Amino acid sequence: MGVAYRCDHGLGCTFVVFEGALTPESRADAERTLLADAAFPPGPAVLLDIAAVTDTFTFTPAVVSEIAAGWRALAAELGPIKIAMVTSALWKQAHQFSLEVEGSGVRVIVFTNGDSAASWLGLDPASARSILQELSTEAES
Repeated sequence: MGVAYRCDHGLGCTFVVFEGALTPESRADAERTLLADAAFPPGPAVLLDIAAVTDTFTFTPAVVSEIAAGWRALAAELGPIKIAMVTSALWKQAHQFSLEVEGSGVRVIVFTNGDSAASWLGLDPASARSILQELSTEAES
C-alpha cells in the first residue's frame, strides 16, 4: 500500500492518493499522519484519489461508518469541507461515506475522473492532474 498527500496552501486544497492494497489499519495510519500535519488543512478542499486501491473487500459498511464519523467530527472543528473522491471499484463505499457525512459540513461528490473532481473544487484540471500524478508516483515507491 502506498499513500502520499500534499497540503497546498496556494490552491487551498489537500491532495491525497492511495495506491494498491489498503487495509483499514494502513488507511487509519495515513489519516492520523495527515491530521497531525501542521499544514493541514490548507483550505476547505480535499481531492482524494482512491481509484488505484486494489483490496476493496476490506472496506465493509462498518469501516466506512467509522471513517465517516471521523470526518464529521473534523468538520465540527474545522468548518465546511468539500471532498472530491475519485474512484471506480470503491464507488459503493464512497457513496455510503457521502451519505453518512451529509449535513455535517462535509460535502462529498464521487467522481470517476480527476479532471471533473478538480473542476468541482474550482481547481485547474491540468494542475490537479499534475499534482495527482506526482503523488501517485510517490505512493508507488
